[in-house]
Amino acid sequence: MKGSLEALDGRKSLSASEIEEAFSQLTTPEEREVFQKQRELDFSYAVSGTGYFRCNAAMQKGVISLAVRLLPPEVPTLDELGLPDICRELALRKRGLVIVTGPTGSGKSTTLAAMIEYLNQNDSRHIVTIEDPVEYVFHNKKCAIEQRQLGSDTHSFGEALRHVLRQDPDVIMVGEMRDLETAAAVLNIAETGHLVLSTGHAPSAPQAMERIIDLFPLHERALVQARLASLLIATLCQTLVVKADGSGRVAAVEIMMGTTGVKIYYVTARSTSYPMLYV
Repeated sequence: MKGSLEALDGRKSLSASEIEEAFSQLTTPEEREVFQKQRELDFSYAVSGTGYFRCNAAMQKGVISLAVRLLPPEVPTLDELGLPDICRELALRKRGLVIVTGPTGSGKSTTLAAMIEYLNQNDSRHIVTIEDPVEYVFHNKKCAIEQRQLGSDTHSFGEALRHVLRQDPDVIMVGEMRDLETAAAVLNIAETGHLVLSTGHAPSAPQAMERIIDLFPLHERALVQARLASLLIATLCQTLVVKADGSGRVAAVEIMMGTTGVKIYYVTARSTSYPMLYV
């Protein structure tokens, strides 16, 4: 909540055997098999009445290490998160590409979840999310929402995106554009007239676009710039900062809209001068 690491009062550090036992209780046999092969695992775990836990298992010094984050049972609203009003407008767009970027742990997935929940309450669409893992669980209100998880529901973002159009979605949320295959599929789907929401890792909104372009081979980048220019609605870059009274953290958001100036920049040449709006 406050972004600081603190020890629990009166609690001893878990031993290696206790962590291994916890890992066995939190995971399925299939997940443990994947972990044995890859030595890395992202997974989620649900507790009735409490919420979802987003978990990561890794090996360190020959033993299992667990990172577990509790997600609330209800999707937070845009108002509760203190996000700018533009997020409401972006959520209701009919087509194009919206990217939320920022460092790990900056609340990107929570922002996208709040935007999807706003859409769920205010319009009738078919939404498909592809996540690694599923974090917030949506309940159909005005929208029909399908949530697919890597590993249990599909093998990869790219594989899921190759078939997603046959599911007749209006909105597709892609957990992360982490590789060339996923980025190429996202652009292809956005070009078919769908609204695509995704996240990335970059320290600023313009650099998020640079990261996507640089995923592609050098000879394809000019075309990718033109495609991004035609598709981009907005890029949001956020980080969490401590409130003045120390009671928690709030998102500070940089917004780069797909204005004419931004589109011209990406169609022509990338420079060090970025037209943008700070909020």
